[in-house]
Amino acid sequence: TQLLESRQSLGASVAGAMLAGAAWGLLNSALITLLKVSPFIATLGTMGAARGVTLVITNGMPVVNL
Repeated sequence: TQLLESRQSLGASVAGAMLAGAAWGLLNSALITLLKVSPFIATLGTMGAARGVTLVITNGMPVVNL
């Protein structure tokens, strides 16, 4: 959303979202393979972290009018 609000192209916004998703997936897989965390617990943990990052980025405000 920050990319769209700053008047970036749709392609850049999609690429940024895909890179962010890939980074979270890499973190998730590292937790599972390297630290031997249960996949369910690793997913819940990274989901909580992603929600926290989203809360900080949006300042707790809902994202509307996309």
